[in-house]
Amino acid sequence: MSPRARNAVLWLVMLVALGLGALVRYDRLVQQSRASSQLTLGGVARELATEKQTFDVVLSRLGAGPGAFGLLSEPQKTLLASLAALGDYAALDRQPQLTLAQLEAGLAELAARRGPVQEPAEPRPVRTEP
Repeated sequence: MSPRARNAVLWLVMLVALGLGALVRYDRLVQQSRASSQLTLGGVARELATEKQTFDVVLSRLGAGPGAFGLLSEPQKTLLASLAALGDYAALDRQPQLTLAQLEAGLAELAARRGPVQEPAEPRPVRTEP
């Protein structure tokens, strides 16, 4: 093989290697951007690991708002706080989990917040022209 052909082959191999490296890097950047756009409880705990009081405020407010989705019992909040203290962020992302007993208690609490159900008013009869 002539030196010129050998140089061409080396340049081609080098360009292919650089192209593959660029594709791998691009894939990692896409995965990182996807992961950073998802807000999870574990991610919040990881960010607030040095600010325990702030994370405690976040835990106390979970399910407390007027339009909140879901409720957390005190034992669940205690579990979340202990997982955050241990630094088990993957376990935090799998919480809270719901059992049938917890569902029953949550529905009872939501019903208590709502108050008694009022019966709908009787519809007035529709008048017809004679």
